[in-house]
Amino acid sequence: MNKVVKELLAEALSLLEVHAKGYTPGSQKMWVGPNDVIIVINTDRFAQIVEELYLVDKKISERFSRKTIFKIIEDRLVSYKRRGESFESDDDCNIFSEQKKVLPRCLSVFAPISGVRLDSVEKVTISAFEIGPSKGLALPLSNASPESGELYIKIDVVEAYDHQRVIEIAEESFLDFVRIIIFISGKHDKTIQIKTGLPAFPSISRELMNVQTSSYQITDADGRLESGSVSNKTLEKIPVDNPFFCKNIQFEKLLSLYAKRHAGEQITDFENRIINAAIAVGESAKSGDIKNSILYSCIALEILFSFDEGSLFQKSIADRLADTMAFIVAKEKEARLHVNATLKKVYQMRSALVHGGNKKLNDDYIVVNALVRMAICELLANDKYSEIKKIDQLYAMVKEAQYSYA
Repeated sequence: MNKVVKELLAEALSLLEVHAKGYTPGSQKMWVGPNDVIIVINTDRFAQIVEELYLVDKKISERFSRKTIFKIIEDRLVSYKRRGESFESDDDCNIFSEQKKVLPRCLSVFAPISGVRLDSVEKVTISAFEIGPSKGLALPLSNASPESGELYIKIDVVEAYDHQRVIEIAEESFLDFVRIIIFISGKHDKTIQIKTGLPAFPSISRELMNVQTSSYQITDADGRLESGSVSNKTLEKIPVDNPFFCKNIQFEKLLSLYAKRHAGEQITDFENRIINAAIAVGESAKSGDIKNSILYSCIALEILFSFDEGSLFQKSIADRLADTMAFIVAKEKEARLHVNATLKKVYQMRSALVHGGNKKLNDDYIVVNALVRMAICELLANDKYSEIKKIDQLYAMVKEAQYSYA
């Protein structure tokens, strides 16, 4: 590894040029010092080398953000260039020695959240997340007044090495929270809009918020104004302390599994599939672009049920997914045929999107999302599936049922 690092550092150093103070390189990447200006003469290659150095040590790239490590690499290169030094010894090349000494800590990340409300409790825990009033925090999250009712969302990161990396993990987790809430709701009408960070959705009241203001003008062919409009889109804040969301019997296990996975506890391959499929359905329902919604519906299906049997002659992906879904959610012949037909229809739209076709799109993906939601509920609640650890066990059950002609 040291040889690779040494070669990359030497090449990166050769891409730096030192110029007198006052030099103006235009749009090139540069560092201005008290007595000089250092520029990059090949920014594309330099960026590629810095990325390779970031990825060369897996532990470093897992524990620290690109922003943090890129700065360390660039600062070291600039320092050596200024002093006219080169990367000769192992110590010179061991640029992450201090980062390797950092011990893990448990850190909590707080962010403002809008689009939700608490009706009956001060704070609520949902899976790995806590939601409560911002007024009790050490520092304000925004310039909102303490009386505004602003809420925070919090998540703990159990093995934290780098503040920037912790924020990245939290941001992705907060997106998962939104997707899971939408998945649990089963709604596809875009009336659930939850946002973390700033600016927050402006509150109209404790229950309502403004999520969008639109302004339009319509003119005729000669440019004469025919009409104009300004409108606000108002939605209800979601009461996340309602038992439907925080103690949903159907999806209590899903919330528990997500919390376990986030905490680093071991869960099975099949449980991972269930979590990721639920998140994909939430993203499908959340998206305002029907193309993305269709693709995420199909992603949810494939995450949950995809399996390569490894044989030369096997059914198409759509056939295998449809058969498995029908086995889980449909009890009668007609229902199974309907499930099979619906899934294949949506897969035809997916194929058209992926291959650049112009097939007319429709809302059939909503049915697929509902089926995936039903399947996840069944897989979590029915003892019939409680021993499944990997997807091949489910496929064995499907095959056994298909060959039971009695």
